[in-house]
Amino acid sequence: MLFPGLFDRMSKNQIRYFYYKDEEKDLHMKQENKNKGFTLVEMIVVIVIIGILLAILVPGLFKYIKRLRISRR
Repeated sequence: MLFPGLFDRMSKNQIRYFYYKDEEKDLHMKQENKNKGFTLVEMIVVIVIIGILLAILVPGLFKYIKRLRISRR
């Protein structure tokens, strides 16, 4: 035991308070860890947006490169 005799001097209510306080702290830490990161829906939305932007930009980029090659001849 970490502190011998500590719980001998405490009432059952005080011991219960410490026990619930630790449980509450653990529960709060678990909830904090749950909120870290991205959900699957958020990731899919970002991938779709990137795909749409690439679909718009890539053809224009290829046309631009083709025009540069033609103008250098």
